[in-house]
Amino acid sequence: MPLVHLVTTASGLGRVESGEIALLDTPFPHLGAAVEQLGTLAGLDGYPVRGRVPLTEVTLLAPLGTPRAVWGVGLNYRSKAEHTGRALPSEPILYLGAPSAVLAPGSPVVIPAGQTLEMDYEGEIAVLVGRRLYQAAPEDVWPSVAGITAANDMTARDVMRTTSAPTLAKSFPGSIRSAPRCARWTSSPIRTAFGCVAGSTTNCARTTPAPG
Repeated sequence: MPLVHLVTTASGLGRVESGEIALLDTPFPHLGAAVEQLGTLAGLDGYPVRGRVPLTEVTLLAPLGTPRAVWGVGLNYRSKAEHTGRALPSEPILYLGAPSAVLAPGSPVVIPAGQTLEMDYEGEIAVLVGRRLYQAAPEDVWPSVAGITAANDMTARDVMRTTSAPTLAKSFPGSIRSAPRCARWTSSPIRTAFGCVAGSTTNCARTTPAPG
């Protein structure tokens, strides 16, 4: 089943179709608002197309607007634990990133002058949760996922060491940048995450064990 890519533009929500954006006739200012009301990106299928524009002629915005919360999971890849020499955690290591740190696609990343000398970059898989979950059973989790995208996780490593506060180290303006597109969730597994800066790979990790 092919992934359906959705975007937030200056002209409204759209669906990417063969180099074009099919602009949807919806009342939502961004994909985050659509998910908050509909609980899923699939709910946008019922909205008609009001126009089409070339992908190169639209201004892409942060797809989710300003999200309510950005949760991160530390040591979420086996290779990351091996790289840092730390044991795999028995319980998830969670932290929050400030919503104010979210950066729009195409906007320049500004390193906070005088605040850090060790800004680190990692590509991550970002999961858009469409329904509130609390003490959820494992089988209830994936049906609550509305979409997936990629994200740039920036961390001021020296700030983290000095303060022991991941939220502060990951919440400078522009530290959280997602890809411009959100893919509507399917049952297809996400196998690999990698990050690039200026064409150079910064990290690459599998979410599932390597075959063989």
